[in-house]
Amino acid sequence: MKNFNLKAENITKSFSRNKTIISNINLDLTNGKIIGVAGPNGSGKTTFLKILCCILIPTKGIVELKIDGSIIKTENYFEHLGYVAPYLNLYDEFTPIEHIKIMSGLTGTMFDNKKAIELLEMFNLHKKKDDVIRTFSSGMKQRMKYILAIQRDIEILMFDEPMTNLDSAGVESVHEIIKSRTSSGAGVIIATNDERDKLLCHEVIDVSQK
Repeated sequence: MKNFNLKAENITKSFSRNKTIISNINLDLTNGKIIGVAGPNGSGKTTFLKILCCILIPTKGIVELKIDGSIIKTENYFEHLGYVAPYLNLYDEFTPIEHIKIMSGLTGTMFDNKKAIELLEMFNLHKKKDDVIRTFSSGMKQRMKYILAIQRDIEILMFDEPMTNLDSAGVESVHEIIKSRTSSGAGVIIATNDERDKLLCHEVIDVSQK
């Protein structure tokens, strides 16, 4: 795993003059670290993660990603990030295997059928590998999103409300993946209010603190 540092300094996001969502939030993520992002619903957890991914631009503050000491251009962040959120959509007409193939093509990685099956087995979706996504339950779709996020050996994983729609077995699988990936040098950011998630974290940032 390459050495990396994702740093956010004094991040503020306002959507109007009188509506500041988050104010002066700092984050420093390095290899093997798990950081929680907490706060009440509507406090800006998702907004902060989107800023870290460069999906949103902050009103004030700086986000910088370095890989082996070199600054990464914002348009190339996706090469180093895996992102899971309940609001991300899958393609209803495609199967799990087809989704993995598409993601491989988008990221310029070689599709490995054996690895794809192993990932599906990890989340108990291997028996559904040829079924279209529209037939999946919400929990199965959430598990599929995790597979797409972790199919590459990337430096950073970001999970927004990661336990949404997951049963206890699914939660345990995700926690094991987090532990495994961070032990290999990856960094993880979890936007959550779930105490089970917080117990995994080395640090928890409350974005509601103005």
